[in-house]
Amino acid sequence: MHRIAYRKILPAVQLALYLVLIWYGCLYRQTWQSQWQHWITSRPVAADEWIPTWVDGAPSFAEQLASGINAPAVFAATLILIPFDSLFHNGASHELAAHGATSIFVPLLWYLIGRRLERRRGVLTRPTMIGKVLMIGGLTAAALVAIFIVVSLAFRSDEMVAGRLLILSWAIGGILLSSKTILHWRIRAATS
Repeated sequence: MHRIAYRKILPAVQLALYLVLIWYGCLYRQTWQSQWQHWITSRPVAADEWIPTWVDGAPSFAEQLASGINAPAVFAATLILIPFDSLFHNGASHELAAHGATSIFVPLLWYLIGRRLERRRGVLTRPTMIGKVLMIGGLTAAALVAIFIVVSLAFRSDEMVAGRLLILSWAIGGILLSSKTILHWRIRAATS
């Protein structure tokens, strides 16, 4: 029986999906194209040419979808970019850096998910102390995120609903996976 190589397929498909959704959904795309064109041709900006550098409003549905599907990668990229925040002079450069950093973490995220899918029928090993601490920390973080998202949906239900619902699904998935793993450890410890 031929097994599907999820750890090879998922990273490529999800990265392509992320890039397509960002390219067609991000409100700063025209600014990036204009900046790229000016950088290539080295011509000065015309006096009457408008290059938006700040977009006021919620991200588009496609951008919310891209960020929500890859919420853990977006979170990791956000953490990585915190020390460099002063280097970004406008919204377009900040968004470009955030999407660029996220595109590095998306394949890693989906590789780990693919590996987990491939090994789900394998024999589970005994948990280490670090594994237990990380699992309980992950459960706690997922529960806090879920509570925060539910509260934000209750009080501000008009903005970024798609993105928040996808993040909530990640949090619920994390809670279920962590709880199942911890329950399995307890059952194994009781039968040993």
